Amino acid sequence: MISQLQYRTNFFTDDECKAFIEYYKDNESRSYRGAYRYPPFAEINLHKKLTRVVNVTEQLEFKHLEEPLDRVRDLVKSVNETDWKFDVDWESSKEREKSAKIIKYEGDEKGFWARHQNVNWLSNDKQFKIVASLLLSDTTDYEGGDTIYYFGEARDKPTPKENRTRGTLCIYPAFRVSQTYPVLSGNKYVLEFLFEGPCWK
Repeated sequence: MISQLQYRTNFFTDDECKAFIEYYKDNESRSYRGAYRYPPFAEINLHKKLTRVVNVTEQLEFKHLEEPLDRVRDLVKSVNETDWKFDVDWESSKEREKSAKIIKYEGDEKGFWARHQNVNWLSNDKQFKIVASLLLSDTTDYEGGDTIYYFGEARDKPTPKENRTRGTLCIYPAFRVSQTYPVLSGNKYVLEFLFEGPCWK
């Protein structure tokens, strides 16, 4: 079913999740404001999204991160081949640099993301087709910050407890609508992948 959300609990181990959070902290000096900007080149709209972001570069300083990154991509490819068959350009993505990023929702700023789609609709080149989002933080690390998916049947989606469980991976079409409520305290870290291909028709 094209609207279905695929998810796996405990897809990353605690140690793998912690390693990506450490990667963010080690590279926080090159983080950038992940605020909402639509259409391209418009002024930043802090009423739609407020996060900090670090891209996971191709030149990984920590080689032990490569295997879990590849594990996510392999699963996304398998899900797409089985269920969706979207036209994804796997080879030209510059995958680690362009499609993987660590998002930090800061409690001090009440970091959030309003209802949104991840498709970059105004692009004339390529558009995002699939999103994969993995929770890196432990439920005790933050308050608030629940992510809600506005599609699919209840049985197809993680329960509220699963959705706050470290290592849970969610995969869904980029045109589906989701939302992350403000983090009230602490910090929530998420590893996100955006897989692109030719423009939607």
